[in-house]
Order: sequence, then structure tokens, then C-alpha cells
Amino acid sequence: MGVSTSTQTEPSVRRAWLALISVSFRRQARARQMLWVSVGLLLIAVIMVAIRTAQGGWGSVNSRYVYRNASRTLTNLRSTAERGRVDPSSLRIVTTNGRVLDELSTVSLAAPSDDAARSLISAITACARSALDRRSIYNFTRAIMFSLFVGFLLPVWCLSYATEPLGGERESRSLVWLLTRPIPRWAIYVGKYIALLPWALSFTIGGFALMCLAAGSPGKELFPRYWPAIAGGTFAFTSLFHLFSAATRRPTVVGLVYCFFLETMLGDMPGLMKRVSVSFYVRCLIFDAAEGYGIQPDKPSVYLPVDATTAWIVLAFITSLALIVGAWVFSRAEYRDDGS
Repeated sequence: MGVSTSTQTEPSVRRAWLALISVSFRRQARARQMLWVSVGLLLIAVIMVAIRTAQGGWGSVNSRYVYRNASRTLTNLRSTAERGRVDPSSLRIVTTNGRVLDELSTVSLAAPSDDAARSLISAITACARSALDRRSIYNFTRAIMFSLFVGFLLPVWCLSYATEPLGGERESRSLVWLLTRPIPRWAIYVGKYIALLPWALSFTIGGFALMCLAAGSPGKELFPRYWPAIAGGTFAFTSLFHLFSAATRRPTVVGLVYCFFLETMLGDMPGLMKRVSVSFYVRCLIFDAAEGYGIQPDKPSVYLPVDATTAWIVLAFITSLALIVGAWVFSRAEYRDDGS
């Protein structure tokens, strides 16, 4: 009889744990405040990328180019005695890189030169235009990946969903009831983490996919290279913020302080201090994925990036350690029915 009882009890615990994951996953959809915040940030980011794409794309062909107007220089120097000054704006011509290349091609065709010289000039302008178009990879990575996505959207989206599973139970005052179920506390903690991961990944990887789609050709080319780094950062950030939800009563506030102060401040500091931030290792993975495009830190000797293998090991270590510590804290903490 004892064997029969244990045989029946063990599957029931597993079914209860799977049911907890299913209920927690569906409950994430009812966290409308976090959902609408995430959707709003996603819409703003996609619109910003789409506007930049519509205004001329991400290449440097349409970037501003300023050069000195030699024909006006002598006129301004002669008028110095009369006006007492030179108008600096009249000495400059503001145009774009693409127009300069177009003018160079037109001049080469109109100039009395042989076919070899014209072919050489055409080849040079074609190479220059191709190089300016390839700058779209660099511009998109710098403006979107580093400044907007890794530095802001990635941690905020992870924070929105990682603090909800346990925080929602506290607000609804159902956490104590949940702890009385025949499921080990560590299993409850891990189950909550498994339930939040699909939501976090859908906004980090899925949101980045929409931004790449709005960016056009550079986004489509870079998405398969960058999404693994985004996934690694999502796992690390969510496990860390899930730990905050088990260790503190105000995990969202603590997470925001961590994002906007520790991640931002330490991520920009020279030397080894930045290596305690998660975003540093995400950036290192992006640098490694974009190595073929010549994208590297501005000052590698100051930034001191690590290789991709080291970055993956550190992100996996952060994820595992945060889950283990969080499960231990959640198992030993005392929770009351008043949400504290």
C-alpha cells in the first residue's frame, strides 16, 4: 500500500507544478500595466526606426557633407575692409555625400579626359558609394543596438516581466496560499521563472525583429547575427530581476535603480568596473557577431572587451547563480498574508 501511495503522490506533484507554470503563464497576460508599458515602448522604438529609414535610410550616402566654397573666399576677404568681418556661412557649402559623388561623376564625364581616366573615376565613385552604403550596418548598430536597445529596452522589458510573477502574487495576497500547496518552494520559484521567459523573450527577440524589419536591409542582415546575444542577455536579466522579486518588497523600484544607475554608469566607466554589468557582455557578443563589418569599441584598450566564449560563460553563470540564490532566498523567507 505504501508503494502505491508514493506512486500516486509523485505524479500529482508534477502535475501541480506543471499546472502552476500554465497558470502563471496565463496570468502574465493579465498583467495589463506591464503589458501596455512594453507594447508602448515597442511602438515608439519601431516608429523611430521607421522614420529614420523613411528619411534616407541608415547609410551615409545622405549624410551631411560640408566643404569650403573657394569662389566665395576671395569675395569675402575683399569685403572685410568694408564690413569689418567675414561671414563664415558664405565660405561653406552644405550638401550630402551622395551629391558630392554625383557631381564627381558628372564632372568626370564632361571633362576632356581619356577613357581610362573616366573609368578610374567611375570605379572610385562606385567604391565610395558602396562603402557609404555599408555604413548602414555601423550606423544601425551604434544608434539602435548600443544606445537604445541594449542600454534601455532590453533591461526594461526584462524587468517588466521578471518582477510580475511573485510581485503579482503579493499584490493579490495569494502568495501564502500558494506556499501551502504540495510543491517545494524552490520548484515554485523555478516554475514562475519558466512561465515568464516566453513573455520576456517575445518582447526582446520579437521586438528586435520588428525594429529590424522597420530598418530595412541593414536590420534584415543583422537580425540573425544579433538575436543570440539578445537571448543571452534576456536570460541573465530576467533571472537577476526575478531574484529581486524574491529578496525585496519593491522589486520594480530596485530593478529600475539597477538599470539606470548601475548598468548605465558602470557600462560607461573605463577599465574593469564595467564587467560587473550584464549589458557589457551582451555588447561583447554583438562586437564578436559584427566583427566582419568592422564594428569594434571606439577605444578597445579602454573598453577592454572579452571574447564571445567568455561572454557566454559569464552570462550563463549569472543566470544560474541568480536562480540558485533566488530559490534559496525564496525557500527561507517568511511571507505574511498582508503582502509583506
